[in-house]
Amino acid sequence: MNGVRRFLICVIGVASVFAPTIAGACQVYNEVDFRNLQFADVIFEGEILSYEKVMHDPDARARYGLIEIRVIKTISGEHRESWKMAWENSTFALPDDWDEDRNLIIAGLWADKSDGIHLSWYGASIDMRPDLLNVLQAACSAPFFLPNNNETRARIKRALNNAATQK
Repeated sequence: MNGVRRFLICVIGVASVFAPTIAGACQVYNEVDFRNLQFADVIFEGEILSYEKVMHDPDARARYGLIEIRVIKTISGEHRESWKMAWENSTFALPDDWDEDRNLIIAGLWADKSDGIHLSWYGASIDMRPDLLNVLQAACSAPFFLPNNNETRARIKRALNNAATQK
């Protein structure tokens, strides 16, 4: 009986180690990698006006957040007065409500331009709604909802300058 018990404990232990990997869950959380900004079509300072968690959409492959943002200043890319963006937070669950800071720097990417792009940390969540700008987010990492401050602006400027010199 002891041998069977030990065997079952070993099986359960091994299964618990590999189960998150099999399920596609992230083993490690990674900070935002500013080098990924080179793939952004738009980077802007904005104010979150509304957020909705969309659970069922026949045009999308999964759940996503629909965010409406008033543009304060465009840093890079096309300028608009406001953007509607899709956000598939595949790394973590989508929040039910927007309880975070509403004044942010946000990076987005058009889904049809995402083919062949390999963001750091294994991939990206950038293809939920091809008709909307999608929030830039590498897998196992936070989305590009960045604090709107001088330090963030300086880091963005350095990252974009470095990307331009490497092309």
